[in-house]
Amino acid sequence: MKKIRVGVIGLGFIGKQHVEALRRLPYIEIVAGSDSNLSMREWCEKNGIQKYYSDYKEIIDKMIENYNKDINNNP
Repeated sequence: MKKIRVGVIGLGFIGKQHVEALRRLPYIEIVAGSDSNLSMREWCEKNGIQKYYSDYKEIIDKMIENYNKDINNNP
């Protein structure tokens, strides 16, 4: 089964709860996190989240860019 790649915007108390819940789902891979609090970069690194963005607009742009690559893949 192909995993669904997820980016989480907002890594405060509730955002961290979402990350924990998503990790329990075997078909989800958390690949990015975004928060205006720059200390969350370190939290992402410690928790195995590959990418960190301080501006939520960046994460949306990157996720849409990657989504478009996936759906426009011509064999």
